[in-house]
Amino acid sequence: MGGFAGEISKVLKDRPFEQVALQSLTEIFGENNIQSLVFHIGGEVTFKDPELFEKKIRALFKDGAELILNHIMYNALRTAVPEKETVQNQFLRGKS
Repeated sequence: MGGFAGEISKVLKDRPFEQVALQSLTEIFGENNIQSLVFHIGGEVTFKDPELFEKKIRALFKDGAELILNHIMYNALRTAVPEKETVQNQFLRGKS
């Protein structure tokens, strides 16, 4: 798995791809158009596999797909849960 699918899987870790993708698509196309878009890319099953999703989006939107995939990646990064700092790291940082 490479490209978008590989990168998004690394960023999301255990978070569901479907949630981030649907939120991003809603921001781009509006809530009223999502059902139609989901139909045209093959239904909700497409969201279960980021690689299949990327393939369907690229087939439907051609060159415009990159903008859509970038927005999904942006939202995934923006909503990523930062790793918690240990108490020791906080203590050491305060000493410097």
